[in-house]
Amino acid sequence: MKRNFFIATLTIIMNIMNIFSSDGQSYNELWNNVSDLKQKDTPRKVIDEAQKIYDKAQKEKNFPHLAKAWITIVETKCDLDPDSFRIANFPPFPHKGLVEDAVYNAVRGSAYLAMADSHISDFDEETQSEYSAKARELFTLSLKDKAALAKASALGYEPLIQEGEDSRLYQHDMLSLLTRFVLQNAQMKESEEAHLLGEVAAYYKLNGPRDAYALTLLEYLYKQRQHEDYN
Repeated sequence: MKRNFFIATLTIIMNIMNIFSSDGQSYNELWNNVSDLKQKDTPRKVIDEAQKIYDKAQKEKNFPHLAKAWITIVETKCDLDPDSFRIANFPPFPHKGLVEDAVYNAVRGSAYLAMADSHISDFDEETQSEYSAKARELFTLSLKDKAALAKASALGYEPLIQEGEDSRLYQHDMLSLLTRFVLQNAQMKESEEAHLLGEVAAYYKLNGPRDAYALTLLEYLYKQRQHEDYN
């Protein structure tokens, strides 16, 4: 059962920084090992290798690699035993500050939504509804502090996030990237997407940059038109 918690639709990738640890292995080498083990379909070895990255990143206080390793471990453990795996029982990864809090909430929101969408035998409708509600709560929290996200650069998050072609027009801010993540992973209705884009456009209108406002406004108008056409 495939679970991509920091999903490809948001251009989440493994574009890894080449930082060396005491054993001489770079993050690039370690992530390549993970990729090879995934191709060989050896999930327990994937977990072990991802744990090495997690431990290294925790020691070096490298949040992007720490988050990516956490995602990989959670995803793989869930695939191994989906009937007993529960996100709430899995230890959170260390994070601090408003921006890391936002990324953390977005990651966990995606994880909860993936679990809600899974066809696990002992999940009743009530449990699935609870997971969906938790996902929405976390996605909302991830975009709560728009000012902090707009001021934060996404350039230090290369292992976790690949910027799009328009990123420079948003001045490479975290607000635009996390907004894109939520839009592509939260399974919103057109009206909900339009509402979110309207909020973000309103922020950019007041605070800039101008290009970010123009692009977000256009997308808001498009989503609003979609909603009107289907209703």
